[in-house]
Amino acid sequence: MAQYPELFLVKAFTTTADGGNAAGVVLFADALKQQRKQEIAANLGLSETAFVSESAVGDVKVEFLRLTAKFLIADMQRWQPLAYCWKKAWCRSPVL
Repeated sequence: MAQYPELFLVKAFTTTADGGNAAGVVLFADALKQQRKQEIAANLGLSETAFVSESAVGDVKVEFLRLTAKFLIADMQRWQPLAYCWKKAWCRSPVL
């Protein structure tokens, strides 16, 4: 049975609900088409949204989308969805 996509709001650099940098994380995004992913990212209105899917070559595939476009440049905020997946034991700890 296929998993339905699940949307989470993840915040970095905070210990309170009203602080930090917010990012959207969509788990089980395998069945979402690219246009739908972009619509979700635009509707959330956050600086970025991560879409987590199965991967044939790694633990998970993570695509990052902004309000208007997909991008691949790494920075600290992009660790949020990976840390969330690791916390849930869906992927192994990253090797740095």
